[in-house]
This record gives sequence, structure tokens and C-alpha cells, in this order.
Amino acid sequence: MTVPWWGSAIFVFAVFALLFRHRLLDFHETLYLRFIYLLATILRTRLLVDFAGILFRSKLAVSEMQRLEFDPARLRELLVALEDQRFHSHAGIDLLALGRAALSCFPRYRRSRGTMRSGASTITMQLARTLLVADYNKTARRKVLEVLLARWLERQFDKDEILDLYLVSVRFAVGVFGIPAAFAHYFGTTDKRSTSDAEAFLLIERLSSVRNGIRPDKVIAQLRRAQKRVPDFSSLGTAALYQSLIASGILVGDASPLERAES
Repeated sequence: MTVPWWGSAIFVFAVFALLFRHRLLDFHETLYLRFIYLLATILRTRLLVDFAGILFRSKLAVSEMQRLEFDPARLRELLVALEDQRFHSHAGIDLLALGRAALSCFPRYRRSRGTMRSGASTITMQLARTLLVADYNKTARRKVLEVLLARWLERQFDKDEILDLYLVSVRFAVGVFGIPAAFAHYFGTTDKRSTSDAEAFLLIERLSSVRNGIRPDKVIAQLRRAQKRVPDFSSLGTAALYQSLIASGILVGDASPLERAES
């Protein structure tokens, strides 16, 4: 089949235009990312435009954490154990979690398993939402973009970098974002180099908190998962830590049921 001259001209122009646009890409910017932004426009779901500046500030926060010689190892370990067990084996998307979340939409499935509705967001998807998504209302469309952005993040950063970017970016309480702010809010200081297991557990349990109240049943369930999944995890002092924060007005609730779950 003979291709008309104008067809060949359009093809050559498109190839050169694509190559030219590729040369203009910023650091970490890819054609795949540009496609995601185009798709977001089509879906009418707003993403934050200044992705390069956002990543720069996040990486600067990680560098500051490293300069202060803060050791995030226990926080990373608890984060993976409690939020995304298959984090180190998936590429940003957990298909098993997606299937479980879909099934949990059906009341009969939840009753048969004795569970509540579960989410399917991986740590990488949560990081994508925290850093780059501006429109939280359009849930289904937003999830599509989060999946695509998670794949992009996994190609740009290694696993430890993703965990550190998450820890310096995510919300730990209303208006409290990132580890330094969380330390100042909960412990009254940013001059810490490491955390006890109780402190690390509190921070991970408080992730994405939208209110200061605590639910003892939820905290106990998280505490038992930590005891089961994290080697050498010590829950001693957890109830006392929660109780002290309740006494100071930072948290609201009753921490006494946690004492039975410590052992």
C-alpha cells in the first residue's frame, strides 16, 4: 500500500516533535508523566502542576532528615508492616489488595470474613496522592491517576527513597505534615535521632489522621499486627505514651484498654 506524501510528512513531523518535546523534559519528567497529566485533564481531575518543585522540596526535607542523622529504620519497618506488607515486592500497585478491596464492597463478603471495607492504596499510591493530587473528591478517577502516578514514582526512586519521601510528606495530624512536624506536635521536640518502638508505633498509627480522637479497638488491632509482623517489636510503654498525650490534650480518648494488648 502506497503512503501519500502528506502522510509521510505528518509522521516525520510527529516524530521530530516528540523528540523535541523529550529534550525539553525536566529532571524526573517523562513522556509517561505528561500522558498522565493529559489524562487528568480529560478526566477533569486536577493534579498539582509544579511537580518538579514539589519533588525538590520533598527531597530537600529528606536531606535535612539525613543531615540531622535521624534514623528512620524502625519507622520504615513499621510503615511497611502495617500499611503495605508487599511494598518491597510490588511495583507500586498491589493487585491482591485491589481484589480484596473490590470484594469488601459487598456486605455479604464482609460479614463472612468479619472484616470492614478495606482500601487498596499502596504506600506509593498514598505518596502520589499526597504529593501530586489536588482533587480528592472524584474518587474513581483519582484512583486511576494514583495507580499511574505510583508506577511513575517506582521508576524514579528506589524503595527506601519512596519510604523517606513518604515520611517527610504525609499528614500525621490536622495541619501536621512530615516527621519533624510530627515530632514537634507529639513529643515537643525536633531534636531526636531515633524513636522507641512505642513512639514509632504511635506515629504510624496516626498516619493521615483527620481528628485527634483515638479508637482503642483500632489501635489494639494495629498493635497486635505490629507484634506479629515486626521482629523484636516491643509494645511496652505504648499505653503510657497514649495516656500522656491524652492528659496533655493532644489526643482524645481512653488509652486504658491498650494496657491489655501490650504483653
